[in-house]
Amino acid sequence: MPEASQPTPIPTEPTIADDAFTIWHGLVRAGGAYRRAAPNGSAEIIEDLDAGTPIRVDAWVPGSMLYPDVITWAQVDPDDGGGYIFGGSLEGVLPPAAPPPPDAMANASNWVDVNLTLNVVTMYEDGQPIKSMLASPGRPGFQTDTGLFSIRSKFTRQTMSGPGYVVPGVPDVQYFFGGEALHGRYWTLPDEDTVTAADVDENGILLEQDDPPAPNDGPNQGVAFGVPSSHGCVGVAVDDALWLYSQTAFGTPVDVHY
Repeated sequence: MPEASQPTPIPTEPTIADDAFTIWHGLVRAGGAYRRAAPNGSAEIIEDLDAGTPIRVDAWVPGSMLYPDVITWAQVDPDDGGGYIFGGSLEGVLPPAAPPPPDAMANASNWVDVNLTLNVVTMYEDGQPIKSMLASPGRPGFQTDTGLFSIRSKFTRQTMSGPGYVVPGVPDVQYFFGGEALHGRYWTLPDEDTVTAADVDENGILLEQDDPPAPNDGPNQGVAFGVPSSHGCVGVAVDDALWLYSQTAFGTPVDVHY
């Protein structure tokens, strides 16, 4: 008799970890990382971590500057060994589904959710999440304000400045509270470890450099998305910023929360 065919398995929803939405999840970037006893580049090394090692972070704290203008260090969850890792050595990962919205937004229709626990921005349309993206909000000492705000002004391109910095050509800027905005971030990306505002033109395009940084020249160049690095704004990838800009209007609610 011919062998009976096996039934086709029914697809199941992916298993979601209990802490997927309650703690920051990320990975060690290419080049590896040191887990140290304190948020300082000279502190005792507890462990040498390989690229791709999963890490959960309880808090982001200030520490020594191992990359120009970056003071962000991760306080590692005790279940992952504790200690501290320089923020430039980590990258965020998107959760397996859109983070649950706050209860206050249960009846909202179109709005932007900014989750500072996960560093994830989610756009909602007709009460449903339609896209999530990694973000880099305010670093320690410049934390992004929390609250229910709304889009109050929009600029397709703008020079942004503050104490100690001037950044030209910031794309798709959407202010929601004071000087805090959602916008595209083109600087301190992995292959641009020495780029500053002086290296780009008024449109945010990289100028020719005498000695451009070589790809993979040293570990963990720049700051990856998902790691707090700004002066209070919420930076996202340039393509994500363009898409988000197209989805909002003046008055679109922006809920910023942990």
